[in-house]
Amino acid sequence: MSSICQEANQEFGPTLTIVKAAEEAAELSAACAKLATTKGIALKEWDNVVDETADVEITNERVALLYPHGPEEFERLVHERKVYKLKRLEGIINA
Repeated sequence: MSSICQEANQEFGPTLTIVKAAEEAAELSAACAKLATTKGIALKEWDNVVDETADVEITNERVALLYPHGPEEFERLVHERKVYKLKRLEGIINA
């Protein structure tokens, strides 16, 4: 998938790539908000959350490819922050 993401970044450039990532994150946020306020099973809303999550993951990969120290370092740093934040969440839950 990263070759497609690299081609997209070359086609659209770094600024539009970052704008697209922000747009997709906003769309995921809106889909989650709609899901939270929908009564019943809400399969349509869940499908929208799944779709927007896929878009966010793709644009995250595109952003990682722009990172000045390389995508591997970006992913390493994201993983490091996730571990920290999960430990913090665990502390909140166990408090």
